[in-house]
Amino acid sequence: MKIAVGVSGVESATLKGDDKNQIEVTGDGINAAELTRLLRKKFGYAFSEKVSPAASGGDNEKEETKK
Repeated sequence: MKIAVGVSGVESATLKGDDKNQIEVTGDGINAAELTRLLRKKFGYAFSEKVSPAASGGDNEKEETKK
């Protein structure tokens, strides 16, 4: 979580999924490639499941990582 909220543009980060092994990151102007790279550096495996504009016009990005 510290990694996700430390990235520029992140407004919120929440744990999702049955095992709480997914991180949903919401914000404006988030660099998805950089966030994924930082998560991979820490956990070894991470991928970007969905990147789309938020309903309010910002960017909404969802990242997943297996712990």
